Amino acid sequence: MKKYLLPSVFFIIFSLIIASIVLVFNGVKGEVNEKTNYKYALDNVFTSDVMSVVSEVSDNFIKPYVDEKVSIQRYFYNKNSEMDKQEKSIIYYENTYIQNKGVDYTNSEPFDVVSICNGEVTNIEKSELYGNIITVKCNNIEIKYYNLSNVLFNVGNKVTQGEILGSTSLSKFDKNLYLLHFEILNNGKYIDPESIYSLKISSFN
Repeated sequence: MKKYLLPSVFFIIFSLIIASIVLVFNGVKGEVNEKTNYKYALDNVFTSDVMSVVSEVSDNFIKPYVDEKVSIQRYFYNKNSEMDKQEKSIIYYENTYIQNKGVDYTNSEPFDVVSICNGEVTNIEKSELYGNIITVKCNNIEIKYYNLSNVLFNVGNKVTQGEILGSTSLSKFDKNLYLLHFEILNNGKYIDPESIYSLKISSFN
């Protein structure tokens, strides 16, 4: 009897150890599988469809307004233009005819004036005829925004393309219209603002 007792005890102990190892292994494996099936709340937050909130500045000039109701009241005067366009490029004020050095954008309501490119405010002045005037330098061009009721920047401030510079006030020439008189100078020479929208900002370096 004693001859079989000791081997039997060892066999039972060995079987229990093997069974314990199997149980532990299955338990660990099940826990790992369960964790891999977890769906965390952040899985739905960070997706490939997320778009950056930082927009790239275009190398194209933009218009100095975003309101779709704005229209051109007077064009840039060009002696080579057709007669009817030349007539729409003349400013008449107090019995005086003046050749328009810019473009007059108007609307029946006030509209925001935005920077057409990145630049720096180099001058702010007040005119009896044109209200507040802000000048922004961008590469080799000077951009002048006339007839603002308010100016949101100071001289020396940096401005970003599309940033609001101010809003328009009523025109002294067309008293029922809100006007932006808009001028652009390239190396001190006036150019047609309407022609600049097809040009690259980098071409003026």
